[in-house]
Amino acid sequence: MTLKTRNRFILIFTLLSIIQALYGISYFVLNLLNSNVAAPENAVRSFSFLSPLIPYSFTASVASIIIFHIYVCAASIMVFLTFEKTQAPEITFFMGFLLGIDFDASRIFVPVNGILNSSWSLFFIARLVLTGRILCPMALLFATLLRENEQRHNIERNFLIMLIVSSFTGLIFPLRSSFLTTTNTIPWGYPRIIKIYNLIVVFLTALTMLNNFYQTKSRDALIVVISYVIMICGYFLLCSADNYIFLPAGIFLFFAGTFYYLKKNHSNYLWK
Repeated sequence: MTLKTRNRFILIFTLLSIIQALYGISYFVLNLLNSNVAAPENAVRSFSFLSPLIPYSFTASVASIIIFHIYVCAASIMVFLTFEKTQAPEITFFMGFLLGIDFDASRIFVPVNGILNSSWSLFFIARLVLTGRILCPMALLFATLLRENEQRHNIERNFLIMLIVSSFTGLIFPLRSSFLTTTNTIPWGYPRIIKIYNLIVVFLTALTMLNNFYQTKSRDALIVVISYVIMICGYFLLCSADNYIFLPAGIFLFFAGTFYYLKKNHSNYLWK
């Protein structure tokens, strides 16, 4: 993929993300003003044992989804402006990470009564969310493993493989359609498998980054590792943010981690 082609791809993605964010947020707000929005009834919490200490908030849950929309727009603009003249293979895969968050942000439509009464719409959104949850960690792993110069000619192929694997898994994984979660989606079956997958992928990504640091002994490479851990912790907090404890913590970690992750990746290429 040439630099010009990649920049065109990032620009198109940025414009589409802004349109999606404006449409999704506007759609939700208009329905909210018309009293056509309701919190899921008998919703189940992922961390139910925290309920006595941290009360559930529907507003916080919706706010976390809106933050995802804002984050994708801000991060994609930052990527375009910062890496416009920098050939960084991992940035293409980072756009896959942003795509996964865009999929996840489709949860904003679930509280609208018209969507709640449509089983097909709920299933479609749940599939998108699950695909996004699989794609996001995988994209950052690909960005770490396939960043070498010899992989630049295979970026399109590797990106396509990443999308096919995450989409196929999101389509075939079973859903538990009898109830909704407090984070506004239909839960999927075998949740422990997804959690184990996330832990393994995050661990492998961090381990690969640490190996790169030990090889280069670069201070920026160490900061990339730390910022990645901060960013991914913020991401998982926002995915589960149905309260006013996870929400601000997730926002701070997610945005701060992303800023330094992108900044230090860019610094690494300035010296090459």
